[in-house]
Amino acid sequence: MAGEASEQTVDWLVLFCPSCGGKCRARARSARKPLRCPRCGAVIRPSAGEPQPASTEPVGPSRSKQAAPTVADDESDEAAYTAGEPEDVSSNELPEPDPIEDVELRRQRPPAPVAPLWSGVYGFPWHESGLRPWFLFGIGLSLVALLGAGMHYVIDLYMASGPEGGIWIRVMFLYIKGFGLFLLWTGTFAGTFFLATIQDTAAGSYKVRKPDDSIAGQFFTFFYLAWIFFYAALPFGLAATLLQPLLGFNVTLWSLIQTTIVVFPIVLLSVMANDSFWMFLNKDVIQGLLLRPYVLLVLYLMSTLLLAPCVALGYLTIGHYGQFIFLAPVTGFVWSACLLIYGRLLGRVAWSITGEDKRAKWEARRKRRRSRPDSPGYR
Repeated sequence: MAGEASEQTVDWLVLFCPSCGGKCRARARSARKPLRCPRCGAVIRPSAGEPQPASTEPVGPSRSKQAAPTVADDESDEAAYTAGEPEDVSSNELPEPDPIEDVELRRQRPPAPVAPLWSGVYGFPWHESGLRPWFLFGIGLSLVALLGAGMHYVIDLYMASGPEGGIWIRVMFLYIKGFGLFLLWTGTFAGTFFLATIQDTAAGSYKVRKPDDSIAGQFFTFFYLAWIFFYAALPFGLAATLLQPLLGFNVTLWSLIQTTIVVFPIVLLSVMANDSFWMFLNKDVIQGLLLRPYVLLVLYLMSTLLLAPCVALGYLTIGHYGQFIFLAPVTGFVWSACLLIYGRLLGRVAWSITGEDKRAKWEARRKRRRSRPDSPGYR
């Protein structure tokens, strides 16, 4: 037992961050060189971090009691009480210690999937990380489809009321305002989780954290995505404007489909890579897609397959509300599933074009070679 305790003391050390005061655990050989705090990102140097053995680190309010001076056996109980710390110390005076975080565990990369653009992508809405958002967004988007059908009905009543419109013009404008506010409210939550799905998936994580942004931050994310889509729609929108006298107004609506499939993913990944509102193209993103044409082909093909049922159900539910209004729940949950799948797919595309998939596979092969006794690297 004594040998195991000494080995644990040597292998693991607790480091104190001089910037945020947090604690993290690292191996003794890693603590000899500067480390980065997993909370605030500050550099912890061996002299500033003051590594302490993990097995001897006091935890909880008993820290001050352990540090109190010991009392001789011949002293009275009253003297022992006055020399030590009072026992009835409130929790406000002694804050709870920060949890110790394993730096080595944070540095480990997730295992690379066999097929990054397929494995864990199309079943993500029913994964533990996406099941709850899929259900909540499905309810919200079902109401969006239902309200969209109602708006189409009000517009038809306005068109049938004659050139003046009467009271229906007021009803139509009020209904459009309410529909826009509800769409904005639903889009803020869906857009925030959609962007978090791309970011966490591009970082190689299988799970997606729940966004903890405020309401203002969620509105900012929604308008952020709307701004990116607006810029991505400019090429096909200008072309549709020139062809509108020949093909009619519908060509403008159909141009949004080409925008979503072809331009939007490239612009979105570029803006996220640049971390800027105004730099819409990134050389590394475009070069990574061109050097991996199979990734670009899968992205366009699966984007088309995901968008097709969304457009078809939306057209039937809203455009032909008289016969297909009952499809509103199906439409909402299909929209929700396709949104989450599309975010997962874009994250995997970003993970692939940055070379993280090859690096993860290389590390997996190296670990397998080390685990074999007959391998040269086995010790």
